[in-house]
Amino acid sequence: ALDEMPQSGSGRTVMTAEPKFIPAEAVNIRVGDGVEMRVRLVDCVGYMVEGAQGFADENGPRMVDTPWFDHPVSFEEAAETGTAKVIDEHSTIGVVVLTDGSFGDIPAEAYEPAAQRVVEDLQELGKPFVIVVNSADPEGEPAQEMADLMVGRAVQFNAEKKEAELRDTVLEVEHMTVLNQDRFPVVKDVSFRIRGGEIFAIAGVSGNGQVEVADAIYGMLPVHEGTVKLNGKDLTGAPVRSRTLEGIAYIPEDRQVMGVFMDMTLMENLCIRRYYREPFSKKGIMKRGEFSAYADRLIDEYDVRCGQGGRTPLRSMSGGNQQKAIIAREIEEHAALCIFVQPTRGLDIGAIENIHRQIIEERDRGAAVLLVSLELDEIMQLADTIGIIYNGELLKVAEARTMTSLDVGKYMMGVKEA
Repeated sequence: ALDEMPQSGSGRTVMTAEPKFIPAEAVNIRVGDGVEMRVRLVDCVGYMVEGAQGFADENGPRMVDTPWFDHPVSFEEAAETGTAKVIDEHSTIGVVVLTDGSFGDIPAEAYEPAAQRVVEDLQELGKPFVIVVNSADPEGEPAQEMADLMVGRAVQFNAEKKEAELRDTVLEVEHMTVLNQDRFPVVKDVSFRIRGGEIFAIAGVSGNGQVEVADAIYGMLPVHEGTVKLNGKDLTGAPVRSRTLEGIAYIPEDRQVMGVFMDMTLMENLCIRRYYREPFSKKGIMKRGEFSAYADRLIDEYDVRCGQGGRTPLRSMSGGNQQKAIIAREIEEHAALCIFVQPTRGLDIGAIENIHRQIIEERDRGAAVLLVSLELDEIMQLADTIGIIYNGELLKVAEARTMTSLDVGKYMMGVKEA
């Protein structure tokens, strides 16, 4: 598609007056096999910002033509009407663009009232949105201060981890093939191993078999061919509970469908892996006091925000806190292998930072970590070893420090020689 964005400048003068589709004709985008969509963005003037110029001249308010009126209206009225209509009638996802004041002639605080209006409009309509901060120095102090303000505390953008202390092999996958419900191979002859103290990340475009690899290792999908071994023990045909007892923790891609029981309490979800073991039950009798004490400890240690403590209905909690609860429950098992599938999807930057720290702590504890993520930056920050999957095949396995984001991206597109 051609770049059809309206001209912009670094000064105070508004350079565009009319909302428009970008590009004028929607672009076909294909994601994986059989997933195709037509996409275009809506550019909009936005609400007026104090200090902006160009909406008036020596003769008074600047008059503009718009699609919504059959006569010229003032620039300010056009901006109000156009922005409201785009948010209400034309958008499916909002992109709220802010600035930290590191460029341009208008200070950052001048944008805050308009940005707040947009966010409130989107929230009232129940439409999802992301906030993008424009910055001349994304890692500089102004951008950091804005991120801290959004999260409520200091945020570390780059995950800090020491050199890996590799141990013996924990997980060994050999020539694994997995079929989907139509008996079509979605994982094809995949082999790799993960050592203790290592984060092995699988990178790939969505729908290329990476989630099926994780599900098969955990026992959610049957292995058609090949073997899965944990600490030398063959678990290829073992049920899920046997695998958890052998030392596999699993944070699934869909937290609400596979990770929790939405109609149960937070306490019940936190104890779901332990309810049949002492001290939580004895001779078939459950001890509610043990449940409550254990849940209270995890809520405190993992900073799970909830209104009624362990009695909080899980359905009433935010997605980020549901994810914190799942990770707390799984990490507390001190498993030999921890599988994280899309662990930070849909979370704010503060929650992402916290989960990254916990993944690294598991690795430093000596656990083998399998990370499946669609976020290339996340993989490059966390991984010790990267495996790139394309169309169900593992095209490349290499130490993370030997590969650049560009190298990984090429393999993700199916280029076998990056």
